Amino acid sequence: MFAAQGYPDLVDPFFGPFASTVSALRFWRDYDGRGGDQWDALIYPRLQARKAGLRIRSVSVSYQHPEEMTRAEQHNISFTIKRIKQVCSSAVSLRHI
Repeated sequence: MFAAQGYPDLVDPFFGPFASTVSALRFWRDYDGRGGDQWDALIYPRLQARKAGLRIRSVSVSYQHPEEMTRAEQHNISFTIKRIKQVCSSAVSLRHI
């Protein structure tokens, strides 16, 4: 989805740790919750920074998701609902960009 819109590095940038330059931190500092104020606090500032011309890139890290977490989440309606809410929140943030 993002690559088709000129954002090749935004494949899965929204969750997990990230690093930033000091100058880019203003997008998080100035975020006012206009995107719905749930997970969008991770999404909206990053997209605003990209829109302002800052470079966003991904860095591969060695990570293996714990099998017990995967088992706990698979076929669990509570986690499915949580993921749906995350996607909806992301869509709201994108709408406000």
